[in-house]
Formats: sequence, structure tokens, C-alpha cells
Amino acid sequence: MENYWKQVICKRINLEIGSQINLALSDNQISLVEAAELEGFKNKNIVGSLITRLIGKIQILSSQVEIRNSIPNNWEIELRKYQEDYKESDVWLLVDDIDAKYIDSDYFKTLISSFFTAIRSLAFGVSNLNIRATVRTDVWNNLRHFEDLDKCRDYMFKIEWSTDQLKRMLVKRIYSYIQRKHPNSVHAKYDLEKNYIEILSLVFEKQMPWGKSHKEPHVPIVAYSNHRPRWT
Repeated sequence: MENYWKQVICKRINLEIGSQINLALSDNQISLVEAAELEGFKNKNIVGSLITRLIGKIQILSSQVEIRNSIPNNWEIELRKYQEDYKESDVWLLVDDIDAKYIDSDYFKTLISSFFTAIRSLAFGVSNLNIRATVRTDVWNNLRHFEDLDKCRDYMFKIEWSTDQLKRMLVKRIYSYIQRKHPNSVHAKYDLEKNYIEILSLVFEKQMPWGKSHKEPHVPIVAYSNHRPRWT
């Protein structure tokens, strides 16, 4: 499964690189461009399209010329070669919700744990490759018995959002809706810092019961959402 993840990840990166190469000069570049074209990531260049049409119509050429549509056998090796040849190529891969359909079973535990083992290996083995991935805390806790993940723990950090940060997210979300739907209204001219309570009160009450007192609406909302922006 680790090798499976490496191939999947490196293929996606290679296709993205190939789709952005305008002029392929080396065999490695040509291979990536052709792969991107065949996978639909890149429109076929004009020269390649004309040659393909010409060869298809002229039988003599068709028997003598072989169209080179090379799909790499090993996507990891192709990525390593490209990154070693082009030192200025800095690649960032951001993976979110790798555990989106996670079920607490041996299969899914192995699947997710092997993903993290694979990206750690790739990050160390491929030049200028940077990978950031997110996983839910409860899922990560279910994987703690895998020995390979001990090597990943030093590179893990918990994503935490303060009450003030989540308040700003909530305010900006409401404010962006106002600007899109009611750009000429008085509310669209509000200052996000000075008028945040007025913006919030367009949707919520200005003060909500909280314990023995009342708090601004974002306080209980943030608490009930467990400090997670997606739920806010």
C-alpha cells in the first residue's frame, strides 16, 4: 500500500508538472508532457497534433514512424529525475480530508497509515518536495499502534483556532455574503473591526445566554463547534 500511495501521489504531481511545461526539451520533460496530454491534463500541442493526423492519413509514414506516447512505468522515478534535473522546481502538495470516508477497520487503518508513511518517505527522498496533509485527531489516535507512524509524530502539529480567529471567520463569512448579494446596502460599508457585532447581529442575537451571564454570539457558537471552522 505504501508503494501504491507513492505511485498515486507522484503521478498526480507529474501530470501537474507536465501540464505546465510549455517547451519540452529533455526526454524526461517530453515524457511528462505526453503523459499529461494522454490523461487530459494538457491540450495536445499543435506540432504533435499535426504529426498525428499526418501519420494517420499517410500509410507509408505510418509503417515507418512510431508515435511516441510514453507513459512512465514508475511515476516516483520520473518525479525524482525531474526534481534532480530542475533544482528550481519547488513542489507543494496539500492533502485535505485523506480520512473523509474512514471506517474504523483494519483495512482503513492500514490504508491511512501507509499514506503517511509514503509521504514521509517521498518528502525525504524527492528534492524540493513539500507535503502537508490533515487528518482528524480521533483517526490519528486509532493509528497509534503502527510502528512506522512513530517516525511521523515529530512532524505532526495540532491545528488550533482561537476564539478571536473564529470570530473573524464568522464575521467575514457574513460580510462576504452581504457584499455579494447587497453591495449597495448600508451594511456593505461596515468596518469589519469596528462593526463586527453589528454584522453578527444580522444573523444572530447580539447577546446570547451563556452560563450565568450573556456573551456575544460567537462565543457559544465557537464552543459548540468545538473550535472547528468547518462547523462554525
